[in-house]
Amino acid sequence: MRRLWVPLLLLHCAIFTSSTSSNDQETHIRVKRGSSEKRVVCYYTNWSVYRPGTAKFTPQNINPYLCTHLIYAFGGLDKENGLRPFDKYQDIEQ
Repeated sequence: MRRLWVPLLLLHCAIFTSSTSSNDQETHIRVKRGSSEKRVVCYYTNWSVYRPGTAKFTPQNINPYLCTHLIYAFGGLDKENGLRPFDKYQDIEQ
């Protein structure tokens, strides 16, 4: 249960960000958007390739015309606060 709160928090933030009004003066990305532009935020986990059967989901399954933004989970930080892969086989070697 402890590891579940991070994906839930990210999902909540993605939903909140995509549902906020585009007329807001201040946004996290500070981009002026027209009132008709919407954000479709998609969340992809690197472990979804290990699901069995039809639940398996690979990067090739992502429709690039569906999402305006993509959140990729999960990554890590090394001792120098640099990026490191969470799953080296899926994140780099594939």
